[in-house]
Amino acid sequence: RALRAVRARLGKGTAGLTPAELESLANLKQSLLEASRKESRVGAAHTLAEQGFLEAIPYLRASFLGDVSSDVREAAAHALGQLGDTESLDTFVAMLKARAEDHQGAKLGAYALAHLGDIRGIDALLDAWVEGWLPAVVSESMRHVGMAAFEPLLERIERQPELVKRKAALNVVESLQPHDVAEALIARATAQKDAADFT
Repeated sequence: RALRAVRARLGKGTAGLTPAELESLANLKQSLLEASRKESRVGAAHTLAEQGFLEAIPYLRASFLGDVSSDVREAAAHALGQLGDTESLDTFVAMLKARAEDHQGAKLGAYALAHLGDIRGIDALLDAWVEGWLPAVVSESMRHVGMAAFEPLLERIERQPELVKRKAALNVVESLQPHDVAEALIARATAQKDAADFT
């Protein structure tokens, strides 16, 4: 739902918003940054993402970095991921890499990276998976990424075949469409055969 809303708004900017949308954006921004109840701020973050308000990204970043409530910061991070805020990617990757020092922050970074689906984020998730860090969290994040995670996952397994025994790998594959998996495997096998024939 959020992705459809974002696609519908791409390229519009505030100039392309209707008066009703501008009013909604202003009200949600105010709730996100000024509401006294954390539930209201969390709700505003969710609604901004669901409605695809790309214009809210700066306010969500401010909320993520500065809200006193961890629940609100988490909602803002999820919203930034859903809205495709790639400029926050390095922050989320750093959070995941700091998993030994900040367990909860790393979980939040993993879920935000799952929403973004950027290859740099997928590599960070796979690093955590290879390390054996919170398999359920990494598995859920990679399932959310979908087919974009499949090729990098295969590459890791080819380098370290013992990883295929991990449940997280099976969970990711099982969550994908069989037809898409078959096509990807055939294409990979064909490419490897062609490369072998060439050499």
